[in-house]
Amino acid sequence: IEKGLGPDKIAMYTADGMQDKNFWKKVDPANPAVVKGIKGTAPAAVPTGAKGTFGTEFAKTGITPIFSSYFYDCALVTALAAQEAKSDDPAKIAQHMIDVTTGGEKCSTFKACKDLVDAGKDIDYDGASGPLEFSDKGEPTTGNYDQWSYDAKGAVVTEAEQIIAKI
Repeated sequence: IEKGLGPDKIAMYTADGMQDKNFWKKVDPANPAVVKGIKGTAPAAVPTGAKGTFGTEFAKTGITPIFSSYFYDCALVTALAAQEAKSDDPAKIAQHMIDVTTGGEKCSTFKACKDLVDAGKDIDYDGASGPLEFSDKGEPTTGNYDQWSYDAKGAVVTEAEQIIAKI
């Protein structure tokens, strides 16, 4: 950009590490448009199919939301697996991680899911990061990714969302 080869002259593509609502301030604090046109991909901050109010409520914090819904769901899946295992032993919790995300009765909040677990029901948690379904190896089988860019105000704009299924 300092040499005159910014995103207004050449295509600039990046990954999630450069997606930040304050990135332009690091490049040129006097000119938010300096980053206009930089594009990238990142895990979707508020994916299509996400359940509950996490995205709306988290937006009120003013914190960049990238990865937040995934952290939230990770904590909830772990807690639900611990509830189902009736244990805080990591090995026992791990045995239930797949079970609380596949098959079973759909639920999207900790309370709703825990109530079902307490009633002896099989659950299928879908949450803030969208539908979850772990493989038999305990890996996510879907991923939601945004194609994003910076606008003239230095803001991140989601251009499209791609759902990659059965990865």
